[in-house]
Formats: sequence, C-alpha cells, structure tokens
Amino acid sequence: MRLAKPLVVELGTNLRHVLDQMQDHSQNCALVVENDSLKGIITERDILLKVTGKGYDFDITVVDEFMSTDPETLSPEDPLAYALNKMHIGGFRNVPIVDDERRPLGIIGITDIISIIADYFSTEIINLPPLDKAVDTQTPEGG
Repeated sequence: MRLAKPLVVELGTNLRHVLDQMQDHSQNCALVVENDSLKGIITERDILLKVTGKGYDFDITVVDEFMSTDPETLSPEDPLAYALNKMHIGGFRNVPIVDDERRPLGIIGITDIISIIADYFSTEIINLPPLDKAVDTQTPEGG
C-alpha cells in the first residue's frame, strides 16, 4: 500500500492556517508535530463538533486546544487489519503511520480501507444483492 504524504502542522499553529491547509490539500485531518515528532491529530470532525459556532477566533486559537493528543499510531509494517481494528475499537476514522521516532510517514483513513477492500474484492462487491432497507448511520453528522 502506498501512503500519501500527510498534512503536517506545528504545535501552536492557529486554526485558520490549519483549516486553510486542510482545504488547499483536500485533507480531512492534520497531524500536529513538535520537532518532527507526532504530538496530536486534528480532524474536520473535531473542528465541527468542538469549535464551529462557539465564538472562537480562528486567527488566535491554536490547534493544541482541540487536537487529540498522543494519538494511536501504526508502523509501516503493520497489516491493514491492525488499522481497521484500531479504528473500530477507538472510534477513529484516521490513524497516523509513524517511524520509530514518531515522525509522521503517512495516514490511513477509513475511506482508504474501504477502497483497498473494494479493489481487492471487486467482483464479490459488484455481485452483492441490493439491501432491502436503508442503513442507519451511527453518528449524527452521517459519517
């Protein structure tokens, strides 16, 4: 599996810059580092649920205040099943891939896993019968 370069911002970066970078790079999260070592992760979901509509000034509020600290990580050698397990158990949508010194190398998201599985089992998925009812979402925002 080829990992895309993750969006990385420094500890202390203001939310405006983080959001601009996420939008410019079409990313749904950013990894937060200090001296190249992973310290946290902030996702668009974090921003929607914790920040939006609460009166924060995005130019002075820093990412440190809302990021998830010390996130679960994987090494590049870990199998895909480990990522899926961490996501399921922890309720995450993204898991950073880091080296032995916690330097970010990439990130794997639930959509990446779905794409990999869909590619691997394409014939089986195409031939699935339709569902008889709509599937309920587990989160209020539908994600």
